[in-house]
Amino acid sequence: AWVELFQRVTGSRGAVLVGNSLGGRISMECGLAHPGSVRAMVLLTPSPAFRRLRQYVPMVRLIPPDLARLPIPLSHRLVVEGIRGMFSDPDRLPRAWYDSAADEAVRVLADRAHRVAFFSAARQIYLEDAYGKNGFWHRLPGLLPPALFIWGDRDRLVPSSFARHVADSLPSAGQVVLEDCGHVPQFEHPVETMAMIRGFLEHH
Repeated sequence: AWVELFQRVTGSRGAVLVGNSLGGRISMECGLAHPGSVRAMVLLTPSPAFRRLRQYVPMVRLIPPDLARLPIPLSHRLVVEGIRGMFSDPDRLPRAWYDSAADEAVRVLADRAHRVAFFSAARQIYLEDAYGKNGFWHRLPGLLPPALFIWGDRDRLVPSSFARHVADSLPSAGQVVLEDCGHVPQFEHPVETMAMIRGFLEHH
């Protein structure tokens, strides 16, 4: 709805949505709900619904999102290591970049409301139905705007094996699996990623 409102206020039409990880998933949901407002989408390692490890769903449902209201001690060093773990080769980025990202993560998650929002989003991604009437994989073939999916072959968060499942649901969508790439291709292979995005948008 916010995309439609923005276009109405600005007098623009046909948004191009580019999203990474959860941002990619939000872009997909927008394209599913408001296809007329979206011209095209570029989805960088987007978060789909879990197809496996569903046996823990009953247990996770018992964990209330408000549990995140409790203070969580976060070590700067551990946050840095967590961010580095999203890369195939963490040394591609300067150390100062990781320190800045970790500082921001620690600052944001020190706020109770932000912790609850983050935990709620992560919890919902795992709990959502993969199949069935409202399941993600059942709805995905209804994604009408042209889409380019970019995956990393060494992504530990969203494995590139999801590419074949997306291809089954959206055979017309573009699919690229970058070699020696983790969860953030726009940082790890910025030149190649931008070239693919530009090439895709030139035709859409």
